[in-house]
Amino acid sequence: MRGQTVTAERGEYRERSLKDQKWGVTPQIGVLVYEDAGGSSKARAAIGGSFDWNATNLVLGDDPMGSYIGLSISGLYSHPGPNDADFFGSGSNAGGGSNLVQIPFDVKVGGYFSDSVRFTVRGGGNLIYRSDASSINLGAGSDSTGSLWKVYPNVGLEGEYKVSEHISILARPDLTITPGKNLFVATVGATFLGF
Repeated sequence: MRGQTVTAERGEYRERSLKDQKWGVTPQIGVLVYEDAGGSSKARAAIGGSFDWNATNLVLGDDPMGSYIGLSISGLYSHPGPNDADFFGSGSNAGGGSNLVQIPFDVKVGGYFSDSVRFTVRGGGNLIYRSDASSINLGAGSDSTGSLWKVYPNVGLEGEYKVSEHISILARPDLTITPGKNLFVATVGATFLGF
């Protein structure tokens, strides 16, 4: 039957749960919060996606403890634009402005509150590109007017709720820890689950 798996020993049917997931692809939208070169806090729109592997399921199979260990790689884009730009990085007479790309590589550890609900903590490193390094105060290199690639540690949380056979809704706050002002990103997305 569609959307169900067979338990051969009992001849029963059960719907697939988040515990059965092997991988997931998640388009995301959200907000990037940072401090600009002038010391003002700013918020800008962000868009991206992630690819996650359920390492527990792939390595151990059915885990009776209900634990979750996963690996995640993501990509996120934001256009902060000039300092006086709007939420989408536009609406400024200064024109142009900066771009930011964030590529997190994370390990996720957590558990299940039910077959449809999973919470994890995540941590690793964020590779961050700024087209104008001076546009966002992240500490070392932020006084440069050129572009800059740099890796910073990050920590975050993740909550996921399965809404149908192959789709779950995900919320993900993430904090990038820098020598300057920390970078905060919060995203939501719809995960396409692979079994």
